[in-house]
Amino acid sequence: MTDSGHPQPTRPVEIETPRAGERLRVIRQSGSEPRTTSRDALKAASIENGDELIPEDLEVALASAEPAAARERAVRLLGHRDRSVTELRDRLGRDGYPCGVIADAIETLADWGYLDDRRFAESFARTKRAAGWGRARIAAGLARAGVDDDLVAVTLDTVVPETDELLRATERLTRLSAPGTPAERDRLTRRLVRKGYSYEVARRAIDSLGEPPETP
Repeated sequence: MTDSGHPQPTRPVEIETPRAGERLRVIRQSGSEPRTTSRDALKAASIENGDELIPEDLEVALASAEPAAARERAVRLLGHRDRSVTELRDRLGRDGYPCGVIADAIETLADWGYLDDRRFAESFARTKRAAGWGRARIAAGLARAGVDDDLVAVTLDTVVPETDELLRATERLTRLSAPGTPAERDRLTRRLVRKGYSYEVARRAIDSLGEPPETP
């Protein structure tokens, strides 16, 4: 109803898909600011492109559908693989959910035990350690996932302690090839550094396997 008591006019709903293959949707109605939402929320609210709705009714319908849709989406994402809080927040944001809806979903998932940065960090570190990553590369990966610096440090000390780094680098070298010429030793050094081992550890690991043969 308007201030004068007359019913508000309905307006056509225009739904845009900015990026093909993604869930983000942009909703436009004449006289109203565009707003984003998710394909899943629109489906739950039974809103389709071209529907005639009063703007306030549109907002009420979306506000009612978004919380459950965001939680369900988050559960599916976490069922596929473990994620950090930051990763999940970014993914729901790309899906088009408002910040408040995302914050509530994250709080709920954490309360349910589905979301835990400590568990994520330890799982990530163990998986990458098994793949041969060094401390530096694991730390960089956790930082990109938005894990807190203090938690990164604790995780590294727990899962990939510095005392273990030289042994793992040496074991990795023996699986690759024995260092031969100086050029080969340099190549293997660069390979270990790319895996996240420090330059010092890489050189010590190579030196522990013996000196290169003398050039005639």
